[in-house]
Amino acid sequence: VAVSNFTVPGVQALQEKALKDGWAEYESEQVYLRGYRLTPGIHLEKDGESVQLFALMTLCKGDMDDSVTWPFQHKVRLSIVHPKDGSKREYEGEPTPCLEYFQKPTQLRKRGVYFNSNSLSLSDLLNSGYAESDNLLVQFELLP
Repeated sequence: VAVSNFTVPGVQALQEKALKDGWAEYESEQVYLRGYRLTPGIHLEKDGESVQLFALMTLCKGDMDDSVTWPFQHKVRLSIVHPKDGSKREYEGEPTPCLEYFQKPTQLRKRGVYFNSNSLSLSDLLNSGYAESDNLLVQFELLP
């Protein structure tokens, strides 16, 4: 399995928190993707008067850690899915393997890290109808 789909609830509150505090995060449930146990999510960061959306990932200690490659080197594709027509806004992010966040976990979970090589504008997504009932549909994919 290479893809995890999840819903981010309370997008307006997350946006307000990011504008007030400079950032906000949402983490989904732990999943196994390509053998790695991880928690996918989103990281929101204030950028002037707007908010940028990034892919967030926390590596967790897993049953298959001895059979996957370390440091973690997969690119991530984060897609926001339109609730009405299924169209997507997406970007790809690359890990920085030298960072400790991408090394094999020795504790239950590492600190989360976000992929900041690209981002999506949260206000563009909201203005284009990507949020429904204050929720965002997210697809988090580990590329080969």
